[in-house]
Amino acid sequence: DVLNQMASCLHGEMNCATFAASGDQSISTNRYIDKAHFFYDGSSLVFEIEANAFLWKMVRSIVGSLIHFEKTGKDAEFFKSVVESCDRKKAGPTAPPNGLFLYKISFDGIRRHV
Repeated sequence: DVLNQMASCLHGEMNCATFAASGDQSISTNRYIDKAHFFYDGSSLVFEIEANAFLWKMVRSIVGSLIHFEKTGKDAEFFKSVVESCDRKKAGPTAPPNGLFLYKISFDGIRRHV
């Protein structure tokens, strides 16, 4: 589906400045994304993402952008160009926090469910 085609553009090492909130104080916006995909859990659409670190509001920005671009008929190539632009103004709206939660934290192979 289109959402997963767009999400597949988020794999590997990349500059995630496109998804940084204006108040983010990270030294670097480079991140390594291991996994980013959508799936259904019953009737709920779930977005799962794993990375070495996240910028402030990065996941909300990614989700908002993916949903916005899918609803407006954009494709994976368009989304990839937005990601590569490193320009927050080209991203979609930030998704609201409702329904978003932290599931697990891992440090060097140690996993903790929260």
